[in-house]
Amino acid sequence: MSPRCRSCGAECPGCRTDDLFNRDIRSQARAILGDLRYEALRRRLRAEWMDEVRSVLVPGGPKIECPACGQDVKLYCRHLDTGMARPLRRLYEHARECVRKGLPWDEWMDYRNYNARGEARNHSLLRFEVADREMYPGYTGTPVRMTDGWGLIEQPDSRVLMRDGKLRRAGLWRITRRGIWFVERRLLVVPRSIYHFDDHCYGFTLDDTTFVQALGEPFDLGDLLSDADVFPQPN
Repeated sequence: MSPRCRSCGAECPGCRTDDLFNRDIRSQARAILGDLRYEALRRRLRAEWMDEVRSVLVPGGPKIECPACGQDVKLYCRHLDTGMARPLRRLYEHARECVRKGLPWDEWMDYRNYNARGEARNHSLLRFEVADREMYPGYTGTPVRMTDGWGLIEQPDSRVLMRDGKLRRAGLWRITRRGIWFVERRLLVVPRSIYHFDDHCYGFTLDDTTFVQALGEPFDLGDLLSDADVFPQPN
């Protein structure tokens, strides 16, 4: 795994946050400034870079180049649209198929590319129910919902022993109880969009969407609900 930039947090192959300058310039700077003044300069620049990056990670913020690692930094707004609703439907259908076979409904599905059939690769954002990053202190712009978000699917925290006898974690996903209720319209709405950067959630929009609206195509729920009582019921 590549190291993460200490300014923007994104993975980067080589980050200047620690070194600031190349080896030759660093040696010259230390010789001119001395170790203590050089370390003070490095800490000050790091703090300034982090503040600059965090200040643009807000709704509507501009895209900038991270001063430490050079990668693009922008807070993106991703809608729960057809590309994300289809993976959710597929995981729902997998859970129902498990039930029909007499297996637990929460069996993991191997959702790698050859099973995904070209569906959205960023379906992983559906796992966020609460924001795991905070907005820039003092931000007073567009209202953002930090809790009660999606939480519709989940990935294992550690490797899982599969039925083929292999331990695996990568590519495994399953629908959650909340995801089931959303598909079955027992949880009528969830936030329409998520604010994210580098696979982290900075909150959700205040407007809502239903599963049917997100899917954007005909969906015969009646057939799937013929034996829906086998799924966990909401409290």
